[in-house]
Amino acid sequence: MKVGFAQLRNDLWTNEKMRRIAQEHPKEFALWVISISFCSDKLTDGRISDYAISELLGVKKRQKERMFELGLWDETEDGACVHDYLESQNSREEIEQMKTSNAKRQAKHRAKQRKDNADGNALRNSPYNRQVTDTNLKPKTKNQKEREKENPSPSDDDGHWPDVDAWHPSPSCYQRAVELRERGLPFVDVPDLEAEFRDAIKAKGIRHYGYRDLDAAFASWITKRAKSLRDERQAATPGLPATADAIPAKPHKHTWKCAHVLDLLRCEDGESPDVDLGCHLADLLNTGTSPDQALEQLGLPTRSDELKEIA
Repeated sequence: MKVGFAQLRNDLWTNEKMRRIAQEHPKEFALWVISISFCSDKLTDGRISDYAISELLGVKKRQKERMFELGLWDETEDGACVHDYLESQNSREEIEQMKTSNAKRQAKHRAKQRKDNADGNALRNSPYNRQVTDTNLKPKTKNQKEREKENPSPSDDDGHWPDVDAWHPSPSCYQRAVELRERGLPFVDVPDLEAEFRDAIKAKGIRHYGYRDLDAAFASWITKRAKSLRDERQAATPGLPATADAIPAKPHKHTWKCAHVLDLLRCEDGESPDVDLGCHLADLLNTGTSPDQALEQLGLPTRSDELKEIA
């Protein structure tokens, strides 16, 4: 059920009377706000019956009298009325008119959608349209044929689609990340990529991708992400080799604050590493030691080890 909202004036805080009441009579001020919510919810135009005051709002006689004394409520024959309620709130009549207007607008929109869908279906199902469609089919490219062979798309009536909500990467997916890392490609955060993979399928639907084997498809994503990270690193750092483990002698010289050292020490953006540790690691890299070997010599965990533990 959709819940509506009551309103408070933006300049309420500038009203000296209300500020004084809030400071000296906080319970009555809170009751005033609650009574506005009650009237807005029940569409009473600010009126509150004696029954509602005592039984629904739980107000005692003395507090009710203080509400009148403070000018927050006006006394009526059958209860009370929130002072100047309709100056800030919509009346019952206005709200019902808006509801009626919205209902008519939505009904008109739905009717137009139904008509457009019916017209579109009639056009698609016409013999002429089927004939034109069949005679203008473009031949499939080699890449399209290969993709269909790797991921054959079931018909719309085939209910054997993988359940992406129940799927989780198998150990082979983590092993793929380990193998790529050992080949010198950048580290791929498998859990983060898993969330991105799942969101992409949910956004467009699994039929859009035609995935029958989610593990195989996700392993392909891991490979593409590793290559993409490598390309981004090369673009950001001219002279960086294609693999992360290959350490060029020139023109790059590793320092305690270069991107390679910061990446190996797992420093987030803007975070500074331990200078001595960074200098030692940079010296090892500059002598031709591979990143994993340098980390091992310093007693630090390597990313290959971490990925193997996960897998």
